Amino acid sequence: KEGMVKNCPKCKTPYWDKPHGGKHSNLNIIDLFSGCGGLSHGFIQADYNIIFSSDIDYNCSKTYSYNHPDTPFLKTDVRNINEALIDYIKNEYDINGVIGGPPCQGFSIAGKRNKDDIRNTMVNEFLRVVKIINPSFFLIENVPGIVSFNNGAYIKLILEFCEANEYDTNLYDRSEERRVGKECRSRWSPYH
Repeated sequence: KEGMVKNCPKCKTPYWDKPHGGKHSNLNIIDLFSGCGGLSHGFIQADYNIIFSSDIDYNCSKTYSYNHPDTPFLKTDVRNINEALIDYIKNEYDINGVIGGPPCQGFSIAGKRNKDDIRNTMVNEFLRVVKIINPSFFLIENVPGIVSFNNGAYIKLILEFCEANEYDTNLYDRSEERRVGKECRSRWSPYH
């Protein structure tokens, strides 16, 4: 029946009316700060292969592994992801992209916006891993508050990184309303 949910035989991704028929591209990405796998899920639906993911949170690791059982997951601090690990992955796969959502609590206008919040430095760590991999694209997702935080220091850091590493930059203010109770959230992503 039209509209019935089916699952891809290869990756078990649900689809409705337009199956991708188990045909997967050869575009491989890594998901850092993966949480339970929302970005991964979106990229899988867009026919990318998630070849590695990581998050430090125990509950996220369990949920991600449940939602994406065929994707290697490493429960670790991103600061532990080094060139040796990246080289190991590169020996098996071409890495076309890196995606991720570093912690947003320090940037959010709902929080204290403390310049000394160690979670803020995870943006630097994300960019460090991108530099090691040197993919053709990366996507970093965060709250809109990152743009104005500390006089724009982090957005400047990201844009300077893009310029120094010859990435074209597109900035998106994803002012989509998502209703969870009475909450409406806006998300921000630079995308190359």
